[in-house]
Amino acid sequence: MQPSVLMALLKGPSYGYELIHSIQEFGFVQGQAPPGMIYRHLRQLEDDGLVTSEWETGGTGAAKRIYHITAEGRDVLVSWIEYMAG
Repeated sequence: MQPSVLMALLKGPSYGYELIHSIQEFGFVQGQAPPGMIYRHLRQLEDDGLVTSEWETGGTGAAKRIYHITAEGRDVLVSWIEYMAG
């Protein structure tokens, strides 16, 4: 699950709700991922320094947390891809 979240964030910053729908394309999750699972992984990735987040309050509607992959997150993802290819 975590590699799919990191791969989705390589495309650019995203909200948790968007990530729920976009990670399916990587084949790690069959069907729609449960929101609780996604947010739990996002919190762990943030605790590990692989993603950062901030509240986006502009515009209409409720504030949303937007997630960004960090340089360390990119490095971990590259290592994971090399391991899987190896």
